[in-house]
Amino acid sequence: MVDDVADGTPIARPGCSQPKKNSGTFRLGFASDSAKIDFQQLGAGYGSHFWFTHTRKDDAQGQRMKVTGTWNFSQKVSGPAKVLVHLPDHGAHTKFAKYEIETAKGKRTRIIDQKNQGGSGKNRWVSLGAFLFEGNPKVTLSSITPDGTGDQDIAYDAVAVAPIKGKFAEHNVEAVALFDENQNIDGDTASSWIVDSPFETRQKVYDWGNGLASGAAGVKECTGAANDPTCLGKASKQAMQRWKNQITEAGTDPVKHPDGNSLARWIGFANSYKDRPNSATKPSHFDTDDESYKIRSKAAVSFVTGDDGKIIEGSENVNYEHRTGNTHLPRYLMETFDALQKDYGIAPPDLTYTTQDLNEHNGQKTTAPSQQDRCPPRPRLRVRRKGSGPDRRQQLCRRALYLRRLDRLPADARRQVRVQGDGRLAEAGLRQQEDPARHGQGRDRDVQGVVQHRWRALADHRVDLHPGAPDLAGAELQGLR
Repeated sequence: MVDDVADGTPIARPGCSQPKKNSGTFRLGFASDSAKIDFQQLGAGYGSHFWFTHTRKDDAQGQRMKVTGTWNFSQKVSGPAKVLVHLPDHGAHTKFAKYEIETAKGKRTRIIDQKNQGGSGKNRWVSLGAFLFEGNPKVTLSSITPDGTGDQDIAYDAVAVAPIKGKFAEHNVEAVALFDENQNIDGDTASSWIVDSPFETRQKVYDWGNGLASGAAGVKECTGAANDPTCLGKASKQAMQRWKNQITEAGTDPVKHPDGNSLARWIGFANSYKDRPNSATKPSHFDTDDESYKIRSKAAVSFVTGDDGKIIEGSENVNYEHRTGNTHLPRYLMETFDALQKDYGIAPPDLTYTTQDLNEHNGQKTTAPSQQDRCPPRPRLRVRRKGSGPDRRQQLCRRALYLRRLDRLPADARRQVRVQGDGRLAEAGLRQQEDPARHGQGRDRDVQGVVQHRWRALADHRVDLHPGAPDLAGAELQGLR
């Protein structure tokens, strides 16, 4: 057992016995001095003492206020063992205390409800399950939670490891589903919610889109006043023509279409063909990129069996994870919004909404901003040392932005451009046009300079690299807010 205070610490509350001698050490880590200010202690819990702070979300402020507690055990454990955490009768509120356990099979996580699990209103030991160890156990808990607002307490009390005689078993079942761009969108008309609508069949979708796009693209371009009802603004006409071309190229066949442009793709239903698995092994991007799949599920079952082959009671644990990928409004619609604003000054509609269980099914409400395809603003008061790189959040955000924009280029043009891992664009057989007076001769430029580059070789396919452009599909940036 490792308590949250060292051996010999005086008992704060009369009548409480001296706790068991520690079998290791407890260490606290603070992300900043501000995190120390919000850190408190109470004379309760195991041995009449525990630490607590307030939960924070995984954003810039949350990381600045982050507190991490680590229980390091000095005794080596070889074989299966149960890990238990002590929870106090008060001062522990969060439902999302995420404990990380370093085991012989790698890092394992367990999320528990500190207020209610094991019975609220009393001091108790709660099991995190059994794990396989081959060395010194280590358990970590931070103050970052998905619902952190700075209001709920998260407690750091004692942790115990109890070896179990038996055979450890762990089984994982994973499933990832994506919507392939070759998928036939014709549904079961008897049960579909889109019966008697333009989206009932592939042919109806094609006819609907082609009719609208062709009609609008066929209107003459305005050369005078923008409010002339007999013509269409230049940007709007171009947007409709691009949509018409996209519809025509995609056609209605689920398979016979150019890579990256199918009917299911242009209406915003399908994932990119680049996200398809190309082997029997699950691609790593399914674990990190919410753009690459629709639904991801995992169930991990672990237990210990005795000599009789039966599961030892209390050793069993099931850890379930479920996540939903991002979905975006179709590209043609976002381009139409942009064109209408440019030609007629009509601002795009505010489609911001808040709902429960967006990406992660954790019971929490999340707000999805209408303009998701923008990078978060750079902190105005941030002071950067001379020679340091661009702000990391901006760098990651803009690199993702470049990748998404370059993905829209035709294949022949896309092959001519590569994106470096540090967020800069690099020339690959192209003549890059830049203004030496603006950028400086031979000077290394950060991403803010790069976004102003213009690529002559891309001609009509040139991508607008301005970081504020709203038509990028970028919900992958949600985690960077």
